[in-house]
Amino acid sequence: MLTILDIEFGDKPLTLVQLLSWLTLQIAVNDQEDEPYPAPLESGRTVAITVHKAKGLEFDFVLIPETGRKFEFPRNRKTRVAVIHEVGKKPAVLWKWNPEDVPELTNVVKASKHLWSVDDEESAREETRLLYVAMTRAKNQLLIFIPENHTSAGGVPNSWADLIKLVG
Repeated sequence: MLTILDIEFGDKPLTLVQLLSWLTLQIAVNDQEDEPYPAPLESGRTVAITVHKAKGLEFDFVLIPETGRKFEFPRNRKTRVAVIHEVGKKPAVLWKWNPEDVPELTNVVKASKHLWSVDDEESAREETRLLYVAMTRAKNQLLIFIPENHTSAGGVPNSWADLIKLVG
């Protein structure tokens, strides 16, 4: 990673905001570091891949499981970082650290707590784009699993199942 950073930023100064913004973009769109996709596809072969790896590919049959999982930051993660770009404002870097048996530490004051909701909304928009990509990979048949006991909380959709129920 240091080699990649040196190639990308070696000739100019780098701030933490720039680094986090660049890393966020790389995580979202960079598929060059993944394992190569096995090609060509053989007829009748079953392949399980992520939505990111499926971009640009088509399959006769697509199955989408796990649609009830919420679009929320995993509770088992101790650190959360976000870079928020609001129109007309400088980017804001947010962080939370919540190790076991210690009160949460954060750089967000009460007046700017809405910034975490901005990050949550952007995550929901990205999940909506990913669902679209997953659904449009099917050439012949698409099968989507929605948990039987799934109930929407109402208001803003918070899972792929919520998004599907909006149109279904």
